[in-house]
Amino acid sequence: MSCNLDIGDACFALSFSDKNLETQAEYYYDGFVSKKTPDITIDVEIVYDQQEPEMPISTFDSKMACGNCFSFLGGLIQGEWFIEKRLVKARVARILLSGGGIRHFEQFLMDVYCDWMNLCHSKPGFSSFLVHGCGVERDGLGYLFTGPSESGKSTIASLLEQGNVLNDEIVLVHERDGQFDLQSTPFTGDFKQKKNLTAPLQAVFFLAHARENKIDQVDLQGAISEFARQIVVCQSSVVFSYKEMLESISNFTLSLVSDLDFYRLFFLPDKRFWRLIDNLSLRFGGVLRAEVS
Repeated sequence: MSCNLDIGDACFALSFSDKNLETQAEYYYDGFVSKKTPDITIDVEIVYDQQEPEMPISTFDSKMACGNCFSFLGGLIQGEWFIEKRLVKARVARILLSGGGIRHFEQFLMDVYCDWMNLCHSKPGFSSFLVHGCGVERDGLGYLFTGPSESGKSTIASLLEQGNVLNDEIVLVHERDGQFDLQSTPFTGDFKQKKNLTAPLQAVFFLAHARENKIDQVDLQGAISEFARQIVVCQSSVVFSYKEMLESISNFTLSLVSDLDFYRLFFLPDKRFWRLIDNLSLRFGGVLRAEVS
């Protein structure tokens, strides 16, 4: 038995050596638990330490890969990636499967998702990236609110007055033959309700706390620079070209920014900013234009 988990187009089978953890994972990721045939199996062996290990400050700087072997978080996650078998064998410190450690384990899952996209699921006309952002669906349309930590992503989620919150922390943006979709992920922040939903992406907003609600349009160069910084840069569990990854991020960002208009949302922590968003004149499949005073 395993906990099968949908992440974008992929189905991950999480198989834990401690079967109680599979039950806990199914509860924690409820809404993304899948009955699909898994694309990847992650065989997780739990490592119990007598003393609580020290957590590295930087997840990114504490990763190493050599051949099909990897070590993350100063050795708290170690294992092998058997690409032809679609199998990851990982030895994971127990501390990463509870409390704040879950964030680090989820970063590992995101890295495996990126590996799957690059090495197993690459196909013409399709690309997919994880993005730091709050995604919402209103009237069947997707809106992405993004920005650095403390910019207000979880606040936006808490103030949604109609529709569905896709996520308040990490979302997926897909490009399929020139069309962009926004999809939820199981990697939530403060908003714990998990729903696996997808909506056509209609607008992107960079967030800024302010003393009044206002929307400004962001120019092309500004949008490219800001949005690229919000894409989750995953470090592979195996060795492949870091340069190619950055090039794919650049190409994806340019395609997205060329297709959609980007805005800066200055907002107060109340629901009135939704009136401004509702006044945006949206033309599905084309360039978006704002009617903002």
